[in-house]
Amino acid sequence: IVVTRTEAQNPVSYVNLDGVNSDGPSRNLLMPVKSVAANPSAVYVADGRGVLQLSGSAAETPGWVEVRPLMAAGAVPVLPG
Repeated sequence: IVVTRTEAQNPVSYVNLDGVNSDGPSRNLLMPVKSVAANPSAVYVADGRGVLQLSGSAAETPGWVEVRPLMAAGAVPVLPG
C-alpha cells in the first residue's frame, strides 16, 4: 500500500502488510503531495504541478519524473482496476 503524508521529508510511504514500512524518495516533489495511485509496476503521485512517476531501479537513485501530458495543476493519477 502506498500513502501520501504531510511530512516534507517523507511525503510518500509504503505500508506493508507485515508491518515493515518504508519511505519513498522526496526528490523533485512539491508539497503538498495530494494523491497517489500505484500498482505492482508503477507509482504515480500528484503535487501542485501535476502528475509524476517514480523512476529508477535498485541500481539507480530513484526519483520522481514528470508525466508530461499530465503536468497540469489539479491533475490526478488514476490507474485501471
